[in-house]
Amino acid sequence: MRPSTPSGYNAPSGGIRGSHRTSEAETNSAGGDADMDQLTRDGVTLFYQDVGKGAPPLLLVHGLGGDHTCLAPQLEHFRRHHRVVAVDLRGHGQSDKPRQDYTIAGYADDLVWLCYELGVYRPVVVGHGLGGMVALATAASHPDLPAGVVMLDSPILPPGGTITVRRSLSEEKRGVRDFWDALAQDGEPSSHSCNESTQQEALPSTQALSPEYVKESVQQQVAFWDGVAAVAACKLPLLYIDAGTPNADLSLLQSICPRLVIGRTVCTGHFLQLEAPEQVNAMIDRFLSVMVSQEVSAVWNA
Repeated sequence: MRPSTPSGYNAPSGGIRGSHRTSEAETNSAGGDADMDQLTRDGVTLFYQDVGKGAPPLLLVHGLGGDHTCLAPQLEHFRRHHRVVAVDLRGHGQSDKPRQDYTIAGYADDLVWLCYELGVYRPVVVGHGLGGMVALATAASHPDLPAGVVMLDSPILPPGGTITVRRSLSEEKRGVRDFWDALAQDGEPSSHSCNESTQQEALPSTQALSPEYVKESVQQQVAFWDGVAAVAACKLPLLYIDAGTPNADLSLLQSICPRLVIGRTVCTGHFLQLEAPEQVNAMIDRFLSVMVSQEVSAVWNA
């Protein structure tokens, strides 16, 4: 049953009419991934995984040039006790890749629409890199929808940080290919390792990589996005997990967002959720049990 619609939670542009959910049988007959479902929004097909049961649900959002497999260790861990939805953003993975402008607001709009279609209410939106920016934008545009936001080493800077943002996103899109190429060759993406089962489960095919026109569009748009203002406007529980990369002024963010908590991984690079999933998952677990549980209780008791 679809949950009651929260205050201010309007269906995004594109509407509910014109959507179509493809069953697993239809997906298999079309030659798609048997583990994924799909929905079509105004002619653009979006792929996702929807597994597990339990509240609060988690919505997993990958970074630039990646797909849902970039958060495979989180999906496998949290599906034991939570409903988990992992998406392929438009322009990425198995989702359609139309030639259009790709914006953070547009991606957030897709996520809100997807939640409405699937009956996902009060999710914790977990995003890596670009996905964290999209998660924060989703909370800003529909503050009654999420129960909390988790950002994994996302670039959060004012518009003046354009060069740093571009550098971060360039690292992200290059890093996806480099990380998985290294795993395929010798199982060592860097000086830190990812266990063999994660490699086998999460290794995406080359078709999952986004076309250059998608990556260039994202970089052009997000360089002008004011991440600091978005954090300041966030009234939800917010966890930022830092990998030690210069993607955010953490002291500044903590001073402007009282509900922000910060964690830091040990001996990881930008792909912290793959390199040290046990560290990342433990921090998210703690965030869910302490801050998010308080948020959800306050909403239902209001």
